[in-house]
Amino acid sequence: MRVSQRLLLPLLVASFCAPVAIGSAAAKVAPKAQPAVRPVVIAVVGEAGLNVLHSDFATADGRDPALPAGYPAARVVRLPRSGAFADRLRASESGPLGHLAPDTLYRVAGTRIIGVYAATDGNQPPKETDLLADRLHGTGVTSSAVGRKYGTAPTAELVVVLGDGDNAWSWVANQPWIDIAVTATITEVDTANPNKPSSFTCSGAAGIHQLATSGRLVFAGSGDDEQSGVINPPPGLPDVYQVGGVNSDGTPWMGVHQSESDPAFATGQVTRPYVTGDLYSFTAASPDSLTGGAHFGGTSGAAPLTAGRAASLIATARAQLHTPNAGHSGALAWLGSAGSRPHTGPLADGRLTGGELSTLLRHVAVPSLPEPAGFAIEGYGALNATTMTLARRVLAGLAAEPNRSDDDTAQTAVTTARQALFTSARCG
Repeated sequence: MRVSQRLLLPLLVASFCAPVAIGSAAAKVAPKAQPAVRPVVIAVVGEAGLNVLHSDFATADGRDPALPAGYPAARVVRLPRSGAFADRLRASESGPLGHLAPDTLYRVAGTRIIGVYAATDGNQPPKETDLLADRLHGTGVTSSAVGRKYGTAPTAELVVVLGDGDNAWSWVANQPWIDIAVTATITEVDTANPNKPSSFTCSGAAGIHQLATSGRLVFAGSGDDEQSGVINPPPGLPDVYQVGGVNSDGTPWMGVHQSESDPAFATGQVTRPYVTGDLYSFTAASPDSLTGGAHFGGTSGAAPLTAGRAASLIATARAQLHTPNAGHSGALAWLGSAGSRPHTGPLADGRLTGGELSTLLRHVAVPSLPEPAGFAIEGYGALNATTMTLARRVLAGLAAEPNRSDDDTAQTAVTTARQALFTSARCG
């Protein structure tokens, strides 16, 4: 379980156009052709760093990705190309990636990674600014979402926002080119006194709410221990799509669940630690090698897996609707000049909104097994590759979106309860 940190002031991003090389003169970056479809961008918030040297984050051809107009310029940093992992790591940490300047975008050349340090004010000690520090957890989270071999969205762009809290979430919310945000960082709740105000942290709530109201999605792990107990923020925030861990067959991985001890999270006999679940045990990129894998999981892995699944559906919709390079229409995908729309389904109006995508993910999930005493604890069920095949057929108008009206009613009740708790009582 990770304990979130708090940042204090909103951010403005400074644009840097000059590329920078580690230990050598600045290298020129040749202009790239514009891609036909806007790439999907996932922001990972609350991690200290990741193994940027791993091949899982590299572009397919080793070149810098071509980005459309409307994306901010970034300071380009080139990675060392030879030597053992330890030598490359030391060289990388001695350069700009080892100490990110505040409020500056850094693009790691030859990868799909952008890093940014969300600065605090002068009265606070600096947060972690090393993009390669504390790689164990962050590498697993990011690889699960966008890894070429291990991720569910292997072509998506990745923005790593160092630190979390008000500043980081505010920064992400104000970047319209970012489509999805995911966090595996949670704050521990005093389960003996779950209603105690100090046991809840609302850090980042304003930015998360802004993301949701602008039509984008925020995914969070529900917490491994908390999956069967009190929901912690940010997963408990009503704007967040909560993800739990499941076995490969979609059943809960923590056995028989009890109802939550905090009645503010429950309505009647409805208690939902998460909306959908995803695999809790799998292989991700290793934090300490160039190509190897390492065991990863828990809800820290399930949340980015689900965020990647959502990103892959956005990419499908953009390809079908031919979403243009530039501009922002308030939707994740929209009809371009050469696009086509199906006669039925979410894309029938030529747009895919965040709400439609969230609903589609919920509706295609493998239904949960019944829980004891009538508690609908596990939300809609589990997501996997098969459910994504169905989701793509729904987007293409080739299959009907499953009717989950009973689950929808339960989820509405739980969301209403969380809104009352966090918006009025905690984070108003």
